[in-house]
Amino acid sequence: VAVEPDPDTLVVLRLNLNGCVEAGQAVIVPAAVAAETGLTATLWKNQGLNKGMHSLVKRRGRTAVNVTTVALTDLLETYKPEAVKIDIEGFEYVILGLDHSFIWPEYVKALSVEWHHNDAKQKNDWPVYHQALLNQGFSVIHAPRAGGWSSVGLYERS
Repeated sequence: VAVEPDPDTLVVLRLNLNGCVEAGQAVIVPAAVAAETGLTATLWKNQGLNKGMHSLVKRRGRTAVNVTTVALTDLLETYKPEAVKIDIEGFEYVILGLDHSFIWPEYVKALSVEWHHNDAKQKNDWPVYHQALLNQGFSVIHAPRAGGWSSVGLYERS
C-alpha cells in the first residue's frame, strides 16, 4: 500500500507501480495520512528539487495544495500490513498521537519511522514516541539518533 497526497508525485508513483496495481500486488491511496479520514488538509509543497519534502507541517517558501486525508488507523484496519514505513515530514507526531497514545495492532511486526527534529519540541518529543514503541513490544533494529534534520528508527516485534 502506497499513500501519496501530492498530485504531481502521484503521477510518478503510478508509473513506478505500473502493472503492479493491475496484478493486485500494490494499492495506491491518493491521500495524506492524518488523524482522520475524509478531511481536506493543506499540503505544503517544497519548491526545490527534493519533492519528498512536501509536508502537512507548514514551512516557509512552500506552495499550498489542498489534499484529502486518510487516517492511519483506517489504513491499518483495511490492509492489515505486517510492515509499515512512516516518512511524512514532521507530521508523524500528529498521527501517532500528540499524547504518545497510538497503539499498534499486533499484526504490525515491523516499523520504519523517520523522526523529524525540525524544531525544539520535536527534538525533545521523539524519544518519548520511541519509548512508546518499546513499551508496545517493539525492539530496535536501528536506533534513531538525536540531532540533525531527521533520523530513521527501525523496529520489529515477534
